[in-house]
Amino acid sequence: MNDRLDSARARPAAVFLVLLLGVDLLLIAADVLVHVVRRRQVPVWQVSWDGGYGEFLQYVKYVWVIALLVGVAALRRAWSVLIWVPLFAYLLVDDRYQLHERLGAHLAQVWGLPDTLGLRAVDLGELLVMAAVSLAGVLLLLVGMVASTSATRRALVDVLLLLGVMAFFAVVVDMAHILFLTSPAEPLVGVLEDGGEMLALTLVVAYLYSLGVGGRPTAAWDRLVRLLGRHSPGGHPPSPSGTR
Repeated sequence: MNDRLDSARARPAAVFLVLLLGVDLLLIAADVLVHVVRRRQVPVWQVSWDGGYGEFLQYVKYVWVIALLVGVAALRRAWSVLIWVPLFAYLLVDDRYQLHERLGAHLAQVWGLPDTLGLRAVDLGELLVMAAVSLAGVLLLLVGMVASTSATRRALVDVLLLLGVMAFFAVVVDMAHILFLTSPAEPLVGVLEDGGEMLALTLVVAYLYSLGVGGRPTAAWDRLVRLLGRHSPGGHPPSPSGTR
């Protein structure tokens, strides 16, 4: 009976995930078709363009993540998940106003950073900014872990793993993209970078939605986090239900 109830609760989260992934993949496919295959310039279909459909969808997803974090915290009395709110709020503002690019350029100028390893001084500045943001995220996580139940700790770490996937595309693939700026493969690498970020953020939204709707991740989420490097015992975890 409980398994049937868990399955019924997991269904809306699964449908939501499929719908979001479908929209992401359509936008990525449109970008590839227009800019990689046909080599045309139609900015609104570029997933990396600030005024494009893909970027606007990212803004919406960041707002959803913040709202879902607040909702999960209130519904499950898992207040520690709120530690991720400032980080996602920063990522939203950064996406909209290109904070790390501006701060990176400022640091490159003030500190006189060199061009090295195929990267420009401004790229090194951006890496320093992203490193500082990552450190702040880790510190927030440590604070949240101390004040959490074991179930809430698991949710915090799951979100961290998904943030790690986002960071891979935002940092590693972004730096690789710079090396391909003069290559015919540049448009494809650009789609890989921003499309990967879109898909990773969709996973964050769907994961938090699954916590809010079903109270705990489904077996699919267990398999996902194991693929991302976390080996957890079999079965479903209990829902985040409070803090110490």
